[in-house]
Formats: sequence, C-alpha cells, structure tokens
Amino acid sequence: MRYFYRDPLEAAYMAKHHGMQFIDLENVFEHIGDFIHTIVEHDGPFLVHPDSLHLLEPCPGDLIDSREGFDDDVGPWINLAWTPPATTIVLRRNGKLFFWPECEAA
Repeated sequence: MRYFYRDPLEAAYMAKHHGMQFIDLENVFEHIGDFIHTIVEHDGPFLVHPDSLHLLEPCPGDLIDSREGFDDDVGPWINLAWTPPATTIVLRRNGKLFFWPECEAA
C-alpha cells in the first residue's frame, strides 16, 4: 500500500511537525519557507517515504479514531496491551494535529 497527501500544505505540516519524509521531496531545506515553495510547485501526490511509515503506527498518548465504529475506544490510546484495529487513524500526536494520508494499493 502506498500512502500519500494531495494537499501540499498538509504535506508541509507533517514534515515540519512530525518529521515525515516524502519520496519526491527528500531534499533538506534550511528554512521551512523553501520547503513550502518547493512542494507548492510540485505537481502530483506527495508519497510518504518508506522510512516514515512508522509514523502511521498509533503510539501511547495519541488521540485516535477507529473507523470500525468503536465509539468507546475513541480517545487517548494509552493501553499498551491493546492492539488497535487496522482501520485506526491518528488524529493528534503530542498535542498537534496529525493529518492522515490517503492510501492506495501499490
């Protein structure tokens, strides 16, 4: 499966606040403004680099949402013994928004 963002500002936010890397945007920029300028000019989806896929795994303290309808399970995930369902998405991490990428089969 390939994960990607269509919105360049979501990609920039995820790079800045969560350290996410993208396949087509592996350059290191000194200023976030240079990075934003580069991705706004980029045409096409922003593919999440394989080295950043671990960021999509829920972590203790995340605010999560399970798309399987478990209303009681929505909230901070802190139980390390509980394995979240595969349809779980992260909404916030470390108090910051976490934009969930789109996904397509590879």
